[in-house]
Amino acid sequence: MQTHNRAAPQAAGCTNLQSLCLAWCTKVTEEGLRPLVARNPDLQDLDIEALYLLTDSMLTGLAEYVPRLSRLSMRMCHRFNPEAIVALVEATALRSLLVRVVGEDE
Repeated sequence: MQTHNRAAPQAAGCTNLQSLCLAWCTKVTEEGLRPLVARNPDLQDLDIEALYLLTDSMLTGLAEYVPRLSRLSMRMCHRFNPEAIVALVEATALRSLLVRVVGEDE
């Protein structure tokens, strides 16, 4: 079963979101999140804490689809590189960025 397809029918009608919290929805994939973000260009507040499956390409998608994004929580997201984070900050209206990665060094 592909996890990202389960919520797709319900999310298809969401086109006016300004805030979205998916914290600890650990099975959400880029394939599931990208279409939702693309349909909501006015999204300003996004919480993707602990979405372990997301990578730099999702940050690229955020930069492309939601330029008005002003708050992003991406704590516990282990696959994002610093360069992709900087590119996202430069391409959006981010004023608040919450980042914390718990790694092997702690």
